[in-house]
Amino acid sequence: MQVRPARGTDLDAIGRILNTEIAGGTASWKTERLDRPALQAWFDNRIGTWAACVAEKQEPVGFSALGCFRPGAGYSTTVEHSVYVEAAHQGKGLASALLGTAVEWAREAGYHRMIGGVSADQTASLAFHRKMGFVQAGHLPEVGRKNGRWLDLILMVRALD
Repeated sequence: MQVRPARGTDLDAIGRILNTEIAGGTASWKTERLDRPALQAWFDNRIGTWAACVAEKQEPVGFSALGCFRPGAGYSTTVEHSVYVEAAHQGKGLASALLGTAVEWAREAGYHRMIGGVSADQTASLAFHRKMGFVQAGHLPEVGRKNGRWLDLILMVRALD
């Protein structure tokens, strides 16, 4: 397994991974499939950095990405992350490698805090974040809705300095 910066040629695999989650899970609260132009725009905002990376065996089977937590200069030292790994490859350390890489990139870039927004029903993801040094900083009840049900958001935070 190799973790490396994402390339434009990875967008089909990234789209497959993310669109599978959009269609059937609650790790992403998006409800509409991302097409190639949307994936390209997402990628173009991250090109040239480790802000998007993939874990690959023969092809990418997981990815992590960093993005702006909230707009505005006051939030410029905080970054938000996401990590997705195909179901068949979960539990093998890929998410840890991806998030570890993202943490190191954010630390080297001078960020102060990293935030993860996790659906409260994603108990494995919450445990994973705790294992990776994140602590719960907030619980927002019923702030999302997907597939006909309300979702709670748990905010997880990690110090980077």
